[in-house]
Amino acid sequence: MVIDIDELVPAKDKLEEIRTLLSSIFDNVLALLYLRELDGAFILVTAFGAAVPGMGDPARMIGQSAHALDTAAEAETAAEAQATVLKTGPPLTHEYTRQVDGRSMVARNTIFPIRDVTGASIRIGGFATDVTDLYNARNQSRQAQESLHQSRPVRAASWSRSTR
Repeated sequence: MVIDIDELVPAKDKLEEIRTLLSSIFDNVLALLYLRELDGAFILVTAFGAAVPGMGDPARMIGQSAHALDTAAEAETAAEAQATVLKTGPPLTHEYTRQVDGRSMVARNTIFPIRDVTGASIRIGGFATDVTDLYNARNQSRQAQESLHQSRPVRAASWSRSTR
């Protein structure tokens, strides 16, 4: 068997370029991007995302499952969502609230199956964003509308009919 090394060098260079680009994205994106094994263990996570569960260094999350990082209820919710996605196929988006550094944080999480060339699910991908400010703004808007509605005097309509 003869392997032409001239074919391997460009492929290796292209793989290194792709690795560098993905690494740059994972180091700088302001969202939690992750890949998990089918058993739920993290295999790749963004630097920003690692701060969400309070892990700091994303390397500390690698190999860990939701059961090791989250409360039992959060881990069970994650496991149910992953099972649903693997069973049904399309991405699943849900919002959840968790405590981070003594404050409530609302996150919107989308998970999806990662498939191989045959279509079989081989990993789980996902991304989550902090939507706490949006959630709080919606609540404030709703409260302001309710307050405005309650402060308006209710006037009874009076109709009169003139007969001549």
